[in-house]
Amino acid sequence: MEKQRKDGEVEAVPVVIGGMVLDIQATSSIPPHPRTTCPGQIYYVQGGVARNIAECMTKLGAQPFMISALGFDMPDLMLLERWRLVLPVWKQLKCFLHPSGFNNSSTQYILLLY
Repeated sequence: MEKQRKDGEVEAVPVVIGGMVLDIQATSSIPPHPRTTCPGQIYYVQGGVARNIAECMTKLGAQPFMISALGFDMPDLMLLERWRLVLPVWKQLKCFLHPSGFNNSSTQYILLLY
């Protein structure tokens, strides 16, 4: 992809295509027992190989254009909000929501540690 600079020169823009995923890590405070609840902690971490690459490129000074497919649910809204808070200068994110709208969920990775 290319964009025109103010001085008239054309500049190449890196394009990153791939996934944005919300990784969920859950740890148990006590040993778990079948058919009981277990106190613990849950951590939400941004993941997805393409998202990780785009974030690293941004921290190195590049402004990549990222294309990703998302569901329309809480995890993806959390990912998008986190992007706005952490990298407010990074505006080149193109997300494609599934045509049927609210009925589609995102990809999630859940790691349970005990």
